[in-house]
Amino acid sequence: VLKNNKLIKKVNSTTPSYINVLRWVFELGQDVEFVLIEVSSHALKQKRLGPLKFDVVGWTNITQDHLDYHKTMNDYFDSKLMIIDQAKQKEILVPETQSELIEKIESKNKRIYKVKVEPEDKSAPLAFQLSFNRENISLANKLVEKILNKSLIINYRDLTLPAGRFETFKFKSAHFVVDYAHTPDALENILRESKKAFSDSPLAVV
Repeated sequence: VLKNNKLIKKVNSTTPSYINVLRWVFELGQDVEFVLIEVSSHALKQKRLGPLKFDVVGWTNITQDHLDYHKTMNDYFDSKLMIIDQAKQKEILVPETQSELIEKIESKNKRIYKVKVEPEDKSAPLAFQLSFNRENISLANKLVEKILNKSLIINYRDLTLPAGRFETFKFKSAHFVVDYAHTPDALENILRESKKAFSDSPLAVV
């Protein structure tokens, strides 16, 4: 649990139980304007959040993951789609560039708000020129914008990525990228973006 970008509590799962969510929101205090929470497909299928409703919900992408639990991609997708049952507006915010995900959600007759993705900014730090990071930032920005009902200006130089998220460093003539991509889609994305960022260099994977 983070408050003002500082860790105040460690949790054992991505999405805690309904009772714990309410307890931690209370502990965050009255000085917090809003709370954001990552909701896992496990929590949705297990109805771990009970009757909790969100003012606004977003969905970044759909990739092959958690099949040890869900067994099939259809079950994984249907479980993630249950987030709309927790949404007050019965609408999901999705980056406009996620055409396959948008098509799958619309095939289930669910309402989508297509989020405009920020164009590439060559003056931004390298990590924030990557397409998937621009998608994520644009979506996060729109979620906050809808909550606060006002537009926000993104200054990429004020942002930092977690350790292990496209960390780059140089040793002699070589560039190294450290990333904990572990799904086929994530690995493909990170390799494609690395090749694009360092187009004059051969690419090797360790």
